[in-house]
Amino acid sequence: MVGSNHSKTYPTVDLDSGQYSRDSIEKYELAYGRHFVSPGGREASRALIERMTLPTGSRVLDVGCGLGGCAFLMAEMFDFAVDAIDLSHNMIAIAEERINEFPTLVDQVHLWQGDCMTLTDSDAYDGIYSRDVFLHIKEK
Repeated sequence: MVGSNHSKTYPTVDLDSGQYSRDSIEKYELAYGRHFVSPGGREASRALIERMTLPTGSRVLDVGCGLGGCAFLMAEMFDFAVDAIDLSHNMIAIAEERINEFPTLVDQVHLWQGDCMTLTDSDAYDGIYSRDVFLHIKEK
């Protein structure tokens, strides 16, 4: 996995008590589909992943993975090895529960809670996937 900080817990800047409370996450899923919290859900994510044009077996970093929907999709449909990071404890906790729905992906998708701004080994990936996380980064 990326860097040496993946076992550290990072502050969530009130994301988990507000926008990404468990109740709010459930509402996002009602709008965007199970495992997804972004507009377009599974189909939009699939289209974006296809545009990455990476070969089967590629190693991908999913930054701001949310509930893991895109990470699961990359592993399931494209046979990618995925390291998936999100700042929200709630998002990662739910993603860790949900990966059990995909038992064949457990060894392909690695989820962890962390701050993407602290990653140090981004060059170790064939591709980096991200959608909405940049909305939460103040210093771009």
